[in-house]
Amino acid sequence: MPDSQVNVSEFFYSGSVLLLRSLAGAGQGYLECCIQRVQSDRVLLNLPAEKVRTHFNGADTAEIILSSATSQLHSMPVHLTYGETDCWVTISEDIVRHLIQLRRHLRIACQFPVKIYDSDNDPSQALSAQTVNFSAGGMQFIANQPFKPNKLLYVVFQPEINSTVYEMDAEVISCAENAGKEAYSSFNYRVSVRFVNINRQLEDRLIGLCFRIELQQRRYGH
Repeated sequence: MPDSQVNVSEFFYSGSVLLLRSLAGAGQGYLECCIQRVQSDRVLLNLPAEKVRTHFNGADTAEIILSSATSQLHSMPVHLTYGETDCWVTISEDIVRHLIQLRRHLRIACQFPVKIYDSDNDPSQALSAQTVNFSAGGMQFIANQPFKPNKLLYVVFQPEINSTVYEMDAEVISCAENAGKEAYSSFNYRVSVRFVNINRQLEDRLIGLCFRIELQQRRYGH
């Protein structure tokens, strides 16, 4: 892909859910299905080809729903390929680019552990923290140590949803006491940071991570 190394598997992966919709005048509306496998720019559905073909009245095109979290529904056309038993959906380069654009500044409420390294302290000593929300541009985490605005930190995290360890610099935007937050009462401070010195490729991978978290939350009703 020009100016981006993000591939389909950064956004769509085995077990994630797709929501497909018929184009005007074809089929019976929405079809929810899971991805069985990702191969290059195609994903294999976990439904028999005949069921998908019947649902869409044999049409080889449909629409994929990319976001329904707001009142505005985002969708784009996809191509369906029917085999004897399998059905594949082609995820175009335009779809990936559109997902990146939609989610570049989207914040996802999620919780996973983070290690915080402060240059003023022993570099071998990491502070344990936990995210409150996350985006491709930064995160908010809770910790038991305050940080001054503009402070540079080094953050390391590995969300459960994939096996990638992310390491990057971050600048403190704000820090406040965590009073009254019952769900996070064991932590004393809430800290917002923005990621710095990250390249376009890493930013796109973080956007893909946000989308995967969003898909998982949608699947399990979070």
